[in-house]
Amino acid sequence: MLQDVDGTMLSNLNAVMKKLKEKLEKKTFLLVLDDVWNEDHDKWDDLKQQLLKINSKNGNAVVVTTRIKEVADTMKTSPGSHHEPGQLSDDQCWSIIKQKVSRGGRETIASDL
Repeated sequence: MLQDVDGTMLSNLNAVMKKLKEKLEKKTFLLVLDDVWNEDHDKWDDLKQQLLKINSKNGNAVVVTTRIKEVADTMKTSPGSHHEPGQLSDDQCWSIIKQKVSRGGRETIASDL
């Protein structure tokens, strides 16, 4: 949801799109839709059409991240723009956890963790 200047939360798509247009119509923008789960083609087609109406400036981009292949397929508008990163190994995951838990290696980690 998007927050209006008076602190009111905007939940209606039309209200959100109106506010985005006000803020972005003369700007170049990168919009990130993170962790998208909705697979409804009609809703995404409507959103894409609304986003295209914000402005016609070159350089605008929308990036969608999702864990669901069907959502990625629905949103794909540029051939070759789909990127599927590989999974981290157990050792890589543990290395990240150790780094965070030990505050960058400054503290020791309990052996039973």
